[in-house]
Amino acid sequence: MASITSKQRKQFKRFVEDGADRALEEINLDKDGLQNLIENGGAFQDDLIVSARKLSAPKSLKDLALSLNPTDLCRFWVQLWQKWDSKGIHNIVVPDPPTMEQIQAENDRGRGFIYLPPQLATVTALAELGKLFPKMQSWSVSGGNDAKKIKNAKDLSSWLAVEMAVNMPNPNTTETELRNIFSQQNAEGETLNTYIVFGQFCKEVFGQYPDIPGYVRLLGSSYDGNVLHARFCGYGDLFVRRGWGPDSRGSTVGGRSVAV
Repeated sequence: MASITSKQRKQFKRFVEDGADRALEEINLDKDGLQNLIENGGAFQDDLIVSARKLSAPKSLKDLALSLNPTDLCRFWVQLWQKWDSKGIHNIVVPDPPTMEQIQAENDRGRGFIYLPPQLATVTALAELGKLFPKMQSWSVSGGNDAKKIKNAKDLSSWLAVEMAVNMPNPNTTETELRNIFSQQNAEGETLNTYIVFGQFCKEVFGQYPDIPGYVRLLGSSYDGNVLHARFCGYGDLFVRRGWGPDSRGSTVGGRSVAV
């Protein structure tokens, strides 16, 4: 464990002293009140130590991922992409995160931010995602002829606000109904690329893959004009279907969206 520096020690003492000055101003103690605090100095120091231990403890991966603090969010995605792309093949640079106000606003409507680099947001990049996450074993990420027929309505990338629910959202809906719902939310259907990254995110943060056992429509990706349906299984396999019609519905058929 690295030793603290003399600069850090001085900073710590300074903000503790600043905190004491702030407390005197905000609590507005009188002479007797301050004397009571002085007489309970040992208990006060004990509370300070408890707070120092709590606030200095390293945050868990889940805490960073779901934090409303932009710095925490950025740290999380830097660490995650370093883990996923451990050989540095894709030269991923995570840009400045959304603001705290943006993170809070999306959190209030059940969304959280994921980061998808532009170089992994295209249809041709699906094969690269298949290499990064080999457990998926799907035709859609194989790089084969069928996979090359997939089309994205738009290559969604960078910071994207997605539904954080692990369970399938928007069940029992048709394509038209989903489009209407997403339009009202100022959102659009996920692509297969965003869904893959979200699925791996769920495994890292929540310990499970999303949408088991249902399927979600991915309005942002299609095959021969048909919207793709996808889901993960418990072992990380990715199942992608391409033949369901736009009017099909069911309790195990939902849809996912992204707000850019």
